[in-house]
Amino acid sequence: MITSKAQKWNQIFFWNSVPNTITTIRILMLFPMLYFLYIDGSFLKVIAIASLIIMLFMDKLDGYLARKLNQTTKFGSIFDIAGDRIIEITFWMVFADLKLIPVWVPVVIFTRGILTDSIRYYALSKDKTPFGKESMMKSRLTEFIVGSDFMRAIANVKVLAFILLILTTMYPQLLGLSLIVTYVSVFVNLLRGIPVIIDANA
Repeated sequence: MITSKAQKWNQIFFWNSVPNTITTIRILMLFPMLYFLYIDGSFLKVIAIASLIIMLFMDKLDGYLARKLNQTTKFGSIFDIAGDRIIEITFWMVFADLKLIPVWVPVVIFTRGILTDSIRYYALSKDKTPFGKESMMKSRLTEFIVGSDFMRAIANVKVLAFILLILTTMYPQLLGLSLIVTYVSVFVNLLRGIPVIIDANA
């Protein structure tokens, strides 16, 4: 019994599941990055930006490897989204704590995330997944807004916002531009969440 349980968890995490390993590493990378944001020193801020870019690359890599290595699982799809939420919401909270953005930004992002992810967990109980062959998405419009490569690329505006906000800690004159990109990111985030809620009630 113990052996079988251990084997089951090994299939979910680490060496037997490359995508889940990458997601785990991404989450662990987050915490030293956040520490750097509270410490004075341009070098640490540059490290934080470089780490953020690496994490973005890893986010794309885990999905590619999941398909390439035939390691796509329902758990993996949810775990990947959970990792994205942890990283995104934590960044917004930290930037609000640093007084770089208004507090309503993380509140809106958090609320949207809770709503869409709760719907996705419900869909999972009905043997549906957020993406892929068993996708919960019902319309082509939803598939485009939520799952297309184009809209996913647009959604990466949040990474640009994060980078600009980190740079603002060194160059305060960038605050105006950082806020504009932040508000665009919030709009895109809401835009990609609305179809999930509509499909759930369709």
